[in-house]
Parts: sequence; structure tokens; C-alpha cells
Amino acid sequence: MSKITVIVPIHHVSGSFLDQCLSSLCLQTFKDFEAILVLNDATSKEQTISQNFCDKDPRFKLFKIDIADVSTARNVGLEYAQGKYIIFLDCDDWFSEDALQKLYNLMETSLAEIGIANTQKIWDNEKKQILFKFYDHEEDVLLKRIPNVAVWGFIFKKDIIKNKHIRFQEGLKLSEDRVFLFEYYLYCKRIAFTNDVVYFYRQHNASVCNVLHTHEHAIQQIKAATALHEILAKSPEYSKKDIEHSDRILTRMGMVAYINSGTTKDGIKQLRDFFLTNISESNIIFYYCWYRAKISAFIGRLLHL
Repeated sequence: MSKITVIVPIHHVSGSFLDQCLSSLCLQTFKDFEAILVLNDATSKEQTISQNFCDKDPRFKLFKIDIADVSTARNVGLEYAQGKYIIFLDCDDWFSEDALQKLYNLMETSLAEIGIANTQKIWDNEKKQILFKFYDHEEDVLLKRIPNVAVWGFIFKKDIIKNKHIRFQEGLKLSEDRVFLFEYYLYCKRIAFTNDVVYFYRQHNASVCNVLHTHEHAIQQIKAATALHEILAKSPEYSKKDIEHSDRILTRMGMVAYINSGTTKDGIKQLRDFFLTNISESNIIFYYCWYRAKISAFIGRLLHL
């Protein structure tokens, strides 16, 4: 059994980006890992590049699915993972050469349930930005990373994922990482973190967060918030009052997403149908009153189209 499993979903990525991604795994100073590559509705070029790495290195294993969904691909990887720890790598990003070693050491020395290292965002124009700066307290880490988070630079215990049946929400195009992390955090007593940069995230025009700015964006936000609410509702750690507050936050997110969607008339109809199906009438009324000044113009269209 390998000490680490790295799961890489592969879908519609530049050949040079994919080669850089997989090469960064081959160059790791930490050798005891397996790489599970999951082709999800991939092109023949992506399949050829991936197969070449598998042919050259027995630690690389290739799986194929016909669904173009990163959550489904990651879940396939989780089903076949053999490592003690799980790490996720997107196919257009890459690791530092010591990434796996640093993350493994972080978990082994801290005895934490989750480890978090830093990420550097790199734009097409080569502009760079360190995404997070951690301090000395776990609360600082959570406050910084939960609101706008992905699984970049995280390391997880496979036993927690397996025993608690934690999976990515299939079909979500936004916030699928946040939902996964929120559920995982419920089973964490210790969090280990380091300011060392181990993950390089490529920000380019094809990124999902750059292309979803329609009514579909609003629907995806509501779906993600609903999933978070359902996880919260199942947890014995939270009271009925907490759940009710979460429900109101869910409604607020839906309305804010609607306001920001800039959608067409057809999009408004689709969003209205989804919104009224997934949000309780009492909360629509509550937030209508709360945001009356901001939403009076669009709430009529939402309810009466």
C-alpha cells in the first residue's frame, strides 16, 4: 500500500499543461505514492499523454469515465485509492518537487486529521500571487480558507473519507470543493498547516470560475449552499437554531446570486423555477423584507414571470 494517493481528474486541458502537471509528480522527492489519473470525457491527445506516463511509471494508474464532471472523476479516484493519505491535483496545475514530502511530514509529525500547505496562483501573463498567509492559530486558517476555498494544497486521511462516506457532490460546477471540505472538517480535531508553497494553480480564461456568470452560476451557488445546509442538518453538533440560521443564509445566497447573475429573460424563468423549488416560502418572504430596497425591482419578475 502506498503512503499517498494523488488523484488527477483529466478533462479538456492543453497538452503542455497536462505534461507539466504529470511531470511534477514524476519529479517528487517523495517516492512512495500512487497517481490515479481519471480521464473524464477526455480527448485522444489527453489519453495518449496520460497513457505514456502510465507506461513509463507503474505508480501511475489510468481510469476512464464518459462523464465530463470533476466531482465524479474524483470520486472514482477515491474508490480505487490505496494510500494512507489522499491529495488532489488538477490537470492544469502542478506541484513543487518537495510537495508530497512536506505534506506527508506535516501529517506524520502533527497527528492531525488534515494538513494544509500554501498555494501560489499564476496567471497566463506570469503574474504571481501567494493565496494565503497562515498564522499561529487553527481558527485563523479556517477563517481564511473556508469562505473561498478549493482542495489545492490539502492532504486528507483516507480512513476518514472512507469510514464517513465523504464524497464530492456530483453535478456541481461550483463550490464542490467547499462542500467536500465542510463535511470533512466535521470529523477533524486537529488541523496542521504550513506557509510553504507546494501547489501552483494556473489561472486562465478557461477556468470554471471565469465562465459561469449567468443564471446557471446562481443555480450552482444555491445547489452548493443547499448541500452545505444538508450536511449541517445531519450533524449532532449543531442546534435547531443553527440549522434555521443556515437556512436563512441559504436563501440570502440564492437572492444575492440572482441579483449578480445578469441573466436573460429565459434564464430568469429557469432560475425562478429552481429558486422556488429549493427555497422555502417563509424564507423568501423574510429576505424580501430584509433586502426590500435592493431587490424590489427584480423580485416581481422572479415570482410573477
